[in-house]
Amino acid sequence: MAERKVKRLLGASEITHAFRQLGFKEFRTEGKPQAIKDAFECTKEYVADYEQIKDCRKNSIALLGQPGSGKTHLLTAAANELMRTCYVPVIYFPFVEGFTDLKNDFALLEAKLNRMKQADVLFIDDLFKPVNGKPRATDWQLEQMYSVLNYRYLNHKPILLSSELTIEGLVRVDEALGTRIYEMCSDYLVIIKGAAYELNHRLEGEIMCKLCQTKKVIVEHTGIGVVFHPCPNCRSGTDLTPVIQKLEQMLTAGKARLNIYD
Repeated sequence: MAERKVKRLLGASEITHAFRQLGFKEFRTEGKPQAIKDAFECTKEYVADYEQIKDCRKNSIALLGQPGSGKTHLLTAAANELMRTCYVPVIYFPFVEGFTDLKNDFALLEAKLNRMKQADVLFIDDLFKPVNGKPRATDWQLEQMYSVLNYRYLNHKPILLSSELTIEGLVRVDEALGTRIYEMCSDYLVIIKGAAYELNHRLEGEIMCKLCQTKKVIVEHTGIGVVFHPCPNCRSGTDLTPVIQKLEQMLTAGKARLNIYD
């Protein structure tokens, strides 16, 4: 009976089959910056506290900031855990794809928005996802999102929210909406900021640093080539003499192989 209920909840959530497999145990924190560890702990704490806080004003969670830092993974893990262990219905709404679907079929609009308002938990992924640094938020999208979030705000219905924008960014898009999100999520809020090549798992490379031979460098693929960022070990010290000496040795060895002389 319980297994059938979980299967029904997962099917109704609109979370893809692949994402239904995501859990906290699949999320790697070893060697990650503190902000990502904080997001991991905050999300687990939220799930543990859910039954006690679900009817409170501050009953929601938001993971904001750096793309590729695991925000969607963690909130999907939270959604899956709520459905599997607490039998809580969750509706997943990916901001970009969700509004594309609604624009392509306006007949779905009223029913979809009503489901988003009434769901026990609403998971909004990538709210106002920026394009070329500018938040994606048309007047129509703002109107629909305000309708949903204001309803949930007034009726104390929890949300799980991810966005590349910070709270300040959300407030700049729409102050009424941004401040409501902050009030709902302020007890479970993590803003992930820092160097992209340290926070974005998609930029992690597998090339060993030639200078220290212990850490991996971060490989960032760009449109015109590849950028190699030095490993944390090489960047940590203030005395660069060993690094310079190592570089000189590498250059000398390279010249010898090419039979090039000064």
